Amino acid sequence: MHGITMTSMTNDEINALKKQLQALFTDGLVTVVGSGLSCAENLPGMGDLADELRSKIPSRLGTADLASWEEVETHLTAGSGLEISLQKATANDAVEDAIIAVTADFVLSKELKTIEECLYTNRRLKISYLLPHLSAASPKLVNIITTNYDRLIEFAAEREGWGVDTMMIGRYWGVHNPQVSDKSFVQGIVQNSKSPRLYYRNRIRLFKPHGSLDWYSSTGGVVASILPLTGQRLIITPGIS
Repeated sequence: MHGITMTSMTNDEINALKKQLQALFTDGLVTVVGSGLSCAENLPGMGDLADELRSKIPSRLGTADLASWEEVETHLTAGSGLEISLQKATANDAVEDAIIAVTADFVLSKELKTIEECLYTNRRLKISYLLPHLSAASPKLVNIITTNYDRLIEFAAEREGWGVDTMMIGRYWGVHNPQVSDKSFVQGIVQNSKSPRLYYRNRIRLFKPHGSLDWYSSTGGVVASILPLTGQRLIITPGIS
């Protein structure tokens, strides 16, 4: 079957195609962002993370827990890759905690370096160029789901003058409150012939099902904080846990 080209289409067919494409960029569009975005900005991929874990994990474990980690490392040595190795081996709680801590520290250090380069040079993150094209509405609203722990999407959006709705309220003791979070992006009220309506700024609504580097577990539940707290960050690392 030969492919259809724009030159072989009638004007009516081209117009219909354009309408279909435009219909994608409505408020119902959801953009899914994976690790490729972060890796493209020099954050570590699975191979780099595996090397970091092999270097740092043993020194964080006691003798009783080393056997659990050595099971994981055996699969890594055999070339299974990090995700497969963590699925094949059953890491105990101590190993899982160590993996989370090392992963968070490693990603955080690379994230900071990338953000500093943007702050002190003219570098823009790649998603910055894409954001304006993901919504046809005015003001723009872009729904994003990401499995990444880092805050590069948040940083990129803010640098472009957009708001970032993570549905968490507060910078130091942030709690989950979608309703209040949504209203915090209202710029004013527009009065028209029918009824007044809220006018929002351009913003992204960000969902992070695998957690985030600024989420912590506290006595009051999940907390988002910009402070570099010593508690364990709430992220889901590769594996079966």
